[in-house]
Amino acid sequence: EKFTASMVVGIVLSVVADAIISVSLNVTKYAHNINHDPATNKPKKPYIKLPLWWLGIILNAGGELGNLFAYGFAPASLVTPVGSVGVLCNAFLATCFLKEVLRRRDMAGMIAIIIGVVMIVLGVPALPDTMTVKTLQEEVLPSPRCWGYLSALCVCIFVLRILAPRYGDKHILVYLMLCSMISSITVIAARAFSSMLTSIFKGASDTEEVGDFASGEVSVTATANSDSVVDVVSAPLFWVCLVVIIITAIWSVKFLNNAMMLYGNTQVVPLYYCTFTLCSVVGAAIVYNEFRCITLKLGLVFGFGCVCAGTGVFLIASGKKPEQAESPKPDSGTSPYTTDNETPKSTRPLRKHWKDRKTISDEGFVARIDPPSPGSKSNCSCSSTPDDFTAGAEDS
Repeated sequence: EKFTASMVVGIVLSVVADAIISVSLNVTKYAHNINHDPATNKPKKPYIKLPLWWLGIILNAGGELGNLFAYGFAPASLVTPVGSVGVLCNAFLATCFLKEVLRRRDMAGMIAIIIGVVMIVLGVPALPDTMTVKTLQEEVLPSPRCWGYLSALCVCIFVLRILAPRYGDKHILVYLMLCSMISSITVIAARAFSSMLTSIFKGASDTEEVGDFASGEVSVTATANSDSVVDVVSAPLFWVCLVVIIITAIWSVKFLNNAMMLYGNTQVVPLYYCTFTLCSVVGAAIVYNEFRCITLKLGLVFGFGCVCAGTGVFLIASGKKPEQAESPKPDSGTSPYTTDNETPKSTRPLRKHWKDRKTISDEGFVARIDPPSPGSKSNCSCSSTPDDFTAGAEDS
């Protein structure tokens, strides 16, 4: 395809938009950092009450809007690879301003994810025609493939939603996959919504004049691949898609923020870039049957892209613990024994061990336990009173 001025505009818009999104994610992460209380290992207040958090959300919305315009000037095969600029920009911001550690394996994982995502997008063929309201209602919605995939996706979201409180602070992919699956529903609905809007503008430009020009009876009709404004606005599917977009977009932001509260942006951003793209591309391809015209060459490109992306995810997600997963530890050097006026450091019962000079046995007796000498089973004297304990110790 010939490189045109329109593509240049689309690429510039995408670069600026992805840089803004990267800044917004780091602003949001900084808001979570200053809102974290080290003493309780919990947020000081709900993050939706933080002005800095709202600044990050507004910047993110502006960046996504820029990407939306970029898709209008350049094809997805160009805009999506440019999205990797945001991943690299985030690595720089998170390292320099948030003081996060960027390991060599993180950089290698980012490169693998970028290569994988680009190949995944290039390996999925795009729909040749604009989908109209009639196409969506008569071909897409009645398909068992569409409802089967959406049902399986809802089951996966439900299961991850149950597992998230227990495993979300141990495995970064729990929250990110939950967010990505919900966001893929947003993309599927947005695909239908934008196609219906596009069909309106296409109908305005691709109209046909039908009638007898001599008699002056001329009517204007839209082409087969377009809809009128009345057709789109009166369709319930148009409004259902709009509601789904709003609900799922807000819902996915919640889980993305949960991941950012627990993990650094050097992990969250590249992994989310990968999981979101993979879930969105595969989901839209299944629902809208884009795999029907895939060739062997495209299939190999898509498969190799999945392998590269999966390798990058493994490199970044492995060998790194959450930033705020560990609870505060008690001060070292404190005696495990307490007086009547002290609060016990732990409710765990004391065990007999030869390294402890004095402990409490399971029967409530005070005991002195000495290190075992060679050839002897034990060297322990026990008594039920302090006096007996002293006598026993002197005898031993």
